[in-house]
Amino acid sequence: MSGLPTRIAVAGVSGSGKSTLAKRISDRLGIPYVELDSLHHGPDWTPRPEFVADVRALVARPAWVSELQYATAKPLVRVRSRRAARRWLASMTKASR
Repeated sequence: MSGLPTRIAVAGVSGSGKSTLAKRISDRLGIPYVELDSLHHGPDWTPRPEFVADVRALVARPAWVSELQYATAKPLVRVRSRRAARRWLASMTKASR
């Protein structure tokens, strides 16, 4: 699977299957899947204060698959995903020359 992106964010509306698709991509590519819901929710479904810090730690990892959700997480995930996508596209362009 060399050359494929290793930081993958699956976007979609609520109930569209983001988590299901993210898990399948994770299984197929052998990249760790991290469910943002599990980082966001604490006891009794209350938001965890450390959520943003946990998302920052997640996106700093070299490889992950997750859903793109939660207003506080989206900017962190998108920035990292865009950088990774640019590097991947650049490597694919060089390889095709």
